[in-house]
Amino acid sequence: MAQFRLSRFDDSGDEEQPTFSTNTLQGSGGAIKQSTVLEAAKAVDFSKPDQSVAFEKKYREFLNTANNERTSTSGNILHKLADKSEDDWWQDKHEGEAGDGRSFLRWLLKNYEHMLKCEYKKDDSIPLHFALYHENHAFVKIALDGVEPEDSEIAPSSTLGQILQHRNRDDETCLYLAVKHNSEHVNRIIKLCARIGNEAGGVRRSNVFAQQSLADKSTALHHAVMLRQEETLAINFVTDPPLATIVNESMKADMRLELISLQVVNKSPVDEKRLEMVKLLMESEFIQNTASNVRAILARMNYSEDKDKKHNKALNLTPFQTRVEGLVSRIWKAYRAHAMTEFRGLPGPIKDKLKKTAREQALQTALAEVYGTDEILTMMKLFCIDKFRTNRKNLLQALYAPGEERHLEFSLSGLRGQTLTKDYLKRLVKHLKFESILICVSLPSLIFETDPVENGFPISQANSNARSGANYAGERRSEAVVANAKTNEAMMNGKGRRDLVSVFQWLRENHVRTIKRVVVIDDSDRPHSDDAIEQALMNLDVEIWDWKKPDICSDVIYSVAPNVREVSLYWSGNAATMLGWYSNEGFANREKFRKLQKILLYYDMGLESKQRVENQIKRFRERINHSEPAQLPNGKLTNGNLTNGGPTHEPHQPDTENHQNPDGDYGMVERLPAPVQTSPTTETTTEITNITIIDAEDPGFRSFRSSFKTIGTKSSQNDNKWMQDIQPICKFIRSIKDSNEADDDKTVKIAIIDDGIDACLDRFDGKIVSGASFCSQNGLDDSTVPYFVSTSDQHGTIMAAFILRIFPRARLYVAKLDERSGGVHGKRHITARSAADAIEWAIRCNVDIISMSWTIEKSSKSSEEISGLTSALNNAKQKGILMLCAASDQGNSTHLFCFPAASHHCVRVGASTGTGERCDWVHKEDYDILLPGENVPLNLSLDRLPTEHSGSSVATAIASGLCGALLYLARYALDKNKWEALKLTESNEMLTMLRFLGSYGPANSKFPLADQLAFLRNKDAQRTRDKAEVDKRLKDFFKQFEEYSVKAKKG
Repeated sequence: MAQFRLSRFDDSGDEEQPTFSTNTLQGSGGAIKQSTVLEAAKAVDFSKPDQSVAFEKKYREFLNTANNERTSTSGNILHKLADKSEDDWWQDKHEGEAGDGRSFLRWLLKNYEHMLKCEYKKDDSIPLHFALYHENHAFVKIALDGVEPEDSEIAPSSTLGQILQHRNRDDETCLYLAVKHNSEHVNRIIKLCARIGNEAGGVRRSNVFAQQSLADKSTALHHAVMLRQEETLAINFVTDPPLATIVNESMKADMRLELISLQVVNKSPVDEKRLEMVKLLMESEFIQNTASNVRAILARMNYSEDKDKKHNKALNLTPFQTRVEGLVSRIWKAYRAHAMTEFRGLPGPIKDKLKKTAREQALQTALAEVYGTDEILTMMKLFCIDKFRTNRKNLLQALYAPGEERHLEFSLSGLRGQTLTKDYLKRLVKHLKFESILICVSLPSLIFETDPVENGFPISQANSNARSGANYAGERRSEAVVANAKTNEAMMNGKGRRDLVSVFQWLRENHVRTIKRVVVIDDSDRPHSDDAIEQALMNLDVEIWDWKKPDICSDVIYSVAPNVREVSLYWSGNAATMLGWYSNEGFANREKFRKLQKILLYYDMGLESKQRVENQIKRFRERINHSEPAQLPNGKLTNGNLTNGGPTHEPHQPDTENHQNPDGDYGMVERLPAPVQTSPTTETTTEITNITIIDAEDPGFRSFRSSFKTIGTKSSQNDNKWMQDIQPICKFIRSIKDSNEADDDKTVKIAIIDDGIDACLDRFDGKIVSGASFCSQNGLDDSTVPYFVSTSDQHGTIMAAFILRIFPRARLYVAKLDERSGGVHGKRHITARSAADAIEWAIRCNVDIISMSWTIEKSSKSSEEISGLTSALNNAKQKGILMLCAASDQGNSTHLFCFPAASHHCVRVGASTGTGERCDWVHKEDYDILLPGENVPLNLSLDRLPTEHSGSSVATAIASGLCGALLYLARYALDKNKWEALKLTESNEMLTMLRFLGSYGPANSKFPLADQLAFLRNKDAQRTRDKAEVDKRLKDFFKQFEEYSVKAKKG
């Protein structure tokens, strides 16, 4: 970190000490030494006018001239006073005594305020900088009082603005130094920085909160949140099973080790004053009137090169990431100390295997425990979610290093009506890494497959217990016993559903602590019981409630969401339900629902007349905002009439949009206004105001009832010759046992940008590394459609399956695109904005290949969204990422520009027959390479018949898999410097490689064949004893390619 410097290196290279010269300071009144003035001041009682007047008369010219210089070689008198080491001035003395530094400083600032702006020539520091560095708290207070009395409500002076904006030569401000050196007056300085306007002494000012130091680019916020030495973090590591057992078992083939469990046994709480400082720093920046778009929460500081590089995953970190890095470093040190003791004396290979398996598991588990409970991280996450609610890009950049993004919402909206299994959730968690605070959880009506309960145990466990007993009479329970267990379970838990209890418990197990918004469709004939809802959402601190169960009890909402801000209610027309809602035990009780701001009431007319229903709603409105005083169980009185007006009568049609996605999952949901920004300088008080009530008739609750769409399959028994020829090579790649498989240098990362992937399929198990969705969920601004649920036509799922069929070792990064209606010929089309965002995300994930099996057709290249897409493609190209995209399938007649192909940054892939002839629908010129794209069969899962797929999108997926395989083989067979020299992630070089494979083809050199890799098809090639021969032939293959490439470049 940058250190405060009082001097610079001179020409000799020796650093000057921060001492003051007693050289003569020349003023117009003659030569007067600074030391002479200071010594004279010690004999003066500045509270007595006669003494102060005499002193000023003698040294007026000196004080007016010598100390008014903008650059003083040795600093002025205030620099001297600010140095706390000058004990003569800051000893405990009564106000008014001669030699009291406080009286002298007040007198100077009253008559010579300009001295505060005088710079120390060696590093441009002003006196207040010195005082903050030397932790001279008395000087800081008096200096601030001199230019801005505490608790003043008038506009800050221009002098104050200049002082707070001033930077020393290291670009450090008063705010920066106050935070870094933990000043007693840091909160006051923060508030003052928030108050100063755009103009500071006639100079347009910058954002002092986002000001970064010259040395390491850190901001005040970085220093505020850094893990400090006094913050203790004790971790207990346990090896289980016993080490001796692990050593024996590890000798068995490919045993997966699960040996480290750990627990954070002690973590010191963060000081309340520090929490307040961090909150002030973040909030103050957003309320000040600044023209700067730079924010401290997004600023990145550089980590020093001499730090431990083993766990450094980024060289520049935002404030949030800086604190996370500190926690990782502390946990890493604890693990290393544990490993040195635990694995001492083991044979080298076993020790290495144990360490490699245990390290990431230990760190991830420990970090997950700390990550969700750390007070500062939690505060920062909530702040970022609030401020960047409509700017997902900034939110992700503030919280996560590139490629390490966590999921901020969870949605299963595409699975409506399906049965959810534990196995499906286990697969999801392999590539889903949840944030501890989720913005939104949205769940359709699902059936969760659970074991029935008997005698307090799940049936599966009861079976296990029975098998171990003497009375077990068979391998399976009889149907009668299972039916009896289900009956017992219903008696214990009631007849209401409990399916989603398991889903929310699964979220807790994956370190989710808070859910801001809950949207659940519970519209079946047998909805969830109140007890199940309470158990599902207990302690998750829900703020926006939308559990779509008609006539839900207000006590259920209060029991699990006492801080709820917005509630959606679904009323069947039952008068008793409405009476409970507006009673003094319901929503009219403002002591219970202290933060409730809005109620959205959806109602069905039911059996009653329209007039009766409207009267009930009118009464509901009146009672909610004009409730009578009620006696609470704790003896307190509450009065809902503490408002500044009458009830809010709004038209019966709410300010909503009737949103409905393709599955019809969500209906009328109001778009929430941006949260009101309040000044952190004023104390927050609880003010009871009217609750906004919006009602809308919703017959049969159509707004959230829907049907589930299914798709059919087409039987096919034929295969494609090219696909048959490539399969033996794929099997060879699958058979490779690479000792460095976990090394990022060896693996190949492929980003598939499409409409998502059906992650429940077996073929994707362990293949998905990460994912992100850029598809907003209809009606929910703060939620996206999950990337792990594909659309009805399963396009992205099919493309990913083709990639894995060609290259089974691919590590997939999945991005889900947004689609809108109104495209060419009225079809749904991909938005260029979501495509650009997805490409930028892939860049941050450091992928090797981006696969884009789609086109965006435009009549012009000049639109703003297309420019953004082109820019993202160019950024990916500059980062050395290979991009493949589909050629247009509109034939030779189209006059539209097809992106991404029209950007000329990608390898354009067209569809061909199985023997290499171009398909008729592919433009005869707008492609670079051809691969199979006509009736190519694919079997998504074992329980389905194969289906045939056509189009350049299929060819693009196959090309992406082929390129991934070639890149993997190069990294497998060659040294790093050699495969890097091939530059196969550059489009021109990979095109050359693909044409090299097609150079012996009978039909077209643009149709790559597998013939040149035929030696990998031999059965002997897959035997371990022939590995050396295979490696040699692979090296020969890449050598031949290099020779071909040289000839091709020469023309």
